[in-house]
Amino acid sequence: LRNLLAAGFTGRTYAVNRAFDEGLATLDGVPAHRSLGEIDERVDLAVIAVPAHRVPEAVADCGEHGVQGLVVLSAGYAERGSAGRELQRELVRQARSYGMRIIGPNAFGIINTAESVRLNASLAPESPARGRIGLFTQS
Repeated sequence: LRNLLAAGFTGRTYAVNRAFDEGLATLDGVPAHRSLGEIDERVDLAVIAVPAHRVPEAVADCGEHGVQGLVVLSAGYAERGSAGRELQRELVRQARSYGMRIIGPNAFGIINTAESVRLNASLAPESPARGRIGLFTQS
């Protein structure tokens, strides 16, 4: 959330966490909700940063509320061996069952430096300078 706000993202941002106190209205100046169902408009992209065992619940909430894209920062998948690879396959199956696109899991995130967007939904505390280079990586 800090990186998104620091980059000056031009879209609307919401903080969603089932553990939020019911009376919490904002987090760092961003509207706070316990579920996507509390948001009165469609959310295009969800950035998921919860422990791996909580990801399926978050994906289901996203899918049930029409989110089309996910960035899953959470670790605990293929990098942990065969059991993690199976969890990762299940995550992909779950996202696809809702017609969602997914970046991750264990993703670094996404950055768009266009002045009209200024999106830093990544683990990088600062966005790189604007330019004409796209970088896509996979380890």
